[in-house]
Amino acid sequence: MMTFGVKGGAQLTSSFQFKEIGMFETEAKYVRPILGLTFEKPLSQTISIEADALYNPEKYRYHQDCFPTKQGCIGQPLDWETHGHTLEFPVVVKKFWGTDIRDRFFANTGISVRSMTMSSWAPPYPCDPTPPPSGTFCDYIQTDTHGSFGFVFGGGVDFRRGHFHFYPELRYTRWLGNEWSGNNNVVNVLRPNQNALNILLGFTFGK
Repeated sequence: MMTFGVKGGAQLTSSFQFKEIGMFETEAKYVRPILGLTFEKPLSQTISIEADALYNPEKYRYHQDCFPTKQGCIGQPLDWETHGHTLEFPVVVKKFWGTDIRDRFFANTGISVRSMTMSSWAPPYPCDPTPPPSGTFCDYIQTDTHGSFGFVFGGGVDFRRGHFHFYPELRYTRWLGNEWSGNNNVVNVLRPNQNALNILLGFTFGK
């Protein structure tokens, strides 16, 4: 019998890697919630296959003081913000251990794909007024997208009560790509992080 339910949690690592090009990093400080659906199909008493569809909102803000050159620092200060979301679709094989039919440890491994879409607020050049007031965003939006493939490793405990399952899990994903496509508004500043560590809580119904 297939089990199905919801999965939530939080991302413990940053979604981006910052490139040092004369800018000072100011990452938005907030919990990156993860929400989604989960499905699991038992293959035997100790082996099952799980598929998830997960959504993760993203936000990053940074400040540019100037562009470094041989002649010194040039350019005007600039605040920049990018926000969007990530969709992730992991499929893993789970192996269970334990003699207690109610509570069992498990480890899993598999593959995942992700799609990241980010919209960036930034002033065009030149911005009117020039320079813009500090902390002001000009009405200018560009969109960048990213897609990549990765490998998943994780483990946790499955607590079973009747037909209901509750399972906390720690999951690591190693992504193989970090390139953007689109208008390239964030390419020179941020790269998608190739390492992701998430803590997840699953609630499912089924045998």
